[in-house]
Amino acid sequence: MEKLEGILSNDGADTDQDGVPDIRDLEPNTPMGNPVDFWGRSIGVKTIADASLLSVYFDFDSAELDKIAQITIVKVADKMKANPSLMLEIRGYTDNPGSGSYNQKLSQRRSDRVKTELVKVYGIFSKRMVANGKGRIPNPPSKNLGNRRCDFFFSE
Repeated sequence: MEKLEGILSNDGADTDQDGVPDIRDLEPNTPMGNPVDFWGRSIGVKTIADASLLSVYFDFDSAELDKIAQITIVKVADKMKANPSLMLEIRGYTDNPGSGSYNQKLSQRRSDRVKTELVKVYGIFSKRMVANGKGRIPNPPSKNLGNRRCDFFFSE
């Protein structure tokens, strides 16, 4: 009963400040800044590396990077510089309009453009990255904007 009262008195507290309330936190002493899952368990770097964390979005029929894309690319460059063993796959996509072959080329131009930016502006070694155009993603027109993008997949 004493343990239950302790839990209830901590209502909503997050003692280790990992974003998981103590009542649910399976690792209540997670070091500051360590990423955790829903239950407050530390997530290994490999798990994070496999996740798609960031995306860059493009205007219709464009491979040009806008200011918001530049901010995301800075984050990607910082991650690559902080983790020299990381490799990066840049996956480019398009929306539905246009032929399959045109969209395949556009998606490749987008991923190549992002890779070029990382190499020329931020000095990330080209051999640590691969740019893959994946073409169009079939979706309703209301979803087209979200398909005009490049996603980043990190691995070790």
